[in-house]
Amino acid sequence: MAAQPPALFLIGDPKQAIYGFRGGDVHTYLAARASAEAAPALAHNFRSRPAVLHAIDTLYAQAGVAAFVDPRIVFHGVEPGGKRSDADFQRAGTAAPALTLWQAPAPSPDPKTGKLKPYSAEDSRALATRACVAAIHAVLSEGKAGSATLRDGDTPRGVRAGDIAVLVRSHAEASRIQQALAAVGVPAVAAGKQSLFATAEARELHTLLLALLHGADDGRLRAALSTVLIGVDAAGIDGLERDAEAHHRWQQQAVAWRERLRRGGPLALVGALCAERSEALLGLVDGERRVSNFLQLAELLQEAQARALGLHGLVDWLGRRIADADPDDETQLLRLESDARRVQIVTLHKSKGLEYPLVFLPFIGIGGKAPSPGRHCAVHDDDTHGRRLHWKSGLAEAHWDTAEATWKDEQRAEDARLLYVGLTRAEHALWIATGMFSGHDTAALAPCCATPPHSPPILRSASIPTRRRPPCHACPRIRRGGAAAARGDPHARARLVGVQLHPAGQCRQRA
Repeated sequence: MAAQPPALFLIGDPKQAIYGFRGGDVHTYLAARASAEAAPALAHNFRSRPAVLHAIDTLYAQAGVAAFVDPRIVFHGVEPGGKRSDADFQRAGTAAPALTLWQAPAPSPDPKTGKLKPYSAEDSRALATRACVAAIHAVLSEGKAGSATLRDGDTPRGVRAGDIAVLVRSHAEASRIQQALAAVGVPAVAAGKQSLFATAEARELHTLLLALLHGADDGRLRAALSTVLIGVDAAGIDGLERDAEAHHRWQQQAVAWRERLRRGGPLALVGALCAERSEALLGLVDGERRVSNFLQLAELLQEAQARALGLHGLVDWLGRRIADADPDDETQLLRLESDARRVQIVTLHKSKGLEYPLVFLPFIGIGGKAPSPGRHCAVHDDDTHGRRLHWKSGLAEAHWDTAEATWKDEQRAEDARLLYVGLTRAEHALWIATGMFSGHDTAALAPCCATPPHSPPILRSASIPTRRRPPCHACPRIRRGGAAAARGDPHARARLVGVQLHPAGQCRQRA
């Protein structure tokens, strides 16, 4: 190598260019690639089971040239690297499907026209959420029973919550999934960086310290009592207006808390409150997370007390940290070792570069309203090979209509690349919700699932119910429908392929 002339080597994958909103410009890479000497492709995948690679190949073969919108970006299949085998993930004693396409029930026909109208955006997300949670609950139940296993080294073990990732577009979708999982008792955490000082627990401790600082302020006392840490409900707060004795007891308790703070510091006070309220706190869905946050904050407050000027200084210090919460500051990050044992809910952008054993994509088949660039947009200019800023005006030379159309195409292209990132995070299996969702025909997934591929990997049910039914559990096998079912063996082709289309309302499995 020492005798070789200097050279610049660039390794990139334009299919994963998903940061246009941060100024990332895939056109720059494509232009550089066009003028550079081509290097051998990285043709082997060491992350995923062979069946997962086959499933993804099938989806993109179905999509064809429409897969990435920009014809310069194409999908290239890869070969298994030998690290994984299809037997690494098993359900009911056989290799589990690599891809499950859950199909929502058809919406009710319009009573006037008889035509089917796609679900609303809210109903689409509600259906996809319930189906996703049911599928996760099912595989975890099987994992607990020992019938859904992953190979960990040389030893199979039951599937655990920490093996699962749900990939979403937004924090609102993450909250929806997290709450739905919590409702059925599945532990989950919205992964990603979050400052400890941006949490509700930080605000609650600040409220408590303010009440102790301003002992004569009855409003601040009531605010402190209403926090989760103290736990007085609305009826109890309201009752203080009529129960002078109870009001006096809480005032005396506040005095005792302040004395405990003065003698032992914030850690002693918060530790005692968490111990007193441990049953109620840990009984909450996210109770372990809350207690961990309270104690971590108490430790930081204990350290700050050595530099702060009394209680007033401590209140000011915490108030400033809340106002300046920074998720990029490692000293402010949340800690909880058991997060690794929970279902991970991650945005698609944050998932790039990561991998998870089982990946669920509940909302990827839901489209949205076409975005608008507003009054200006910057788009790629083929003449200058750079980006040009266009303003919306009545001037013909502004070329606004062309610029707007180009900008929308670039948004669609980035959505298509985001889909690719989500699909390629899985080590062992993918789960995707499909159906007549809002904007389903404009979603990035649409070209991949528009019609049944002419390939044996995907099995589609012969009948789809037209009556609206609640989503059922997405079982690991197709229960009814299709030629295999007619032969009396509905599992045969699913076992051979590892790719499954599951129609809602057809499954006989119960939760």
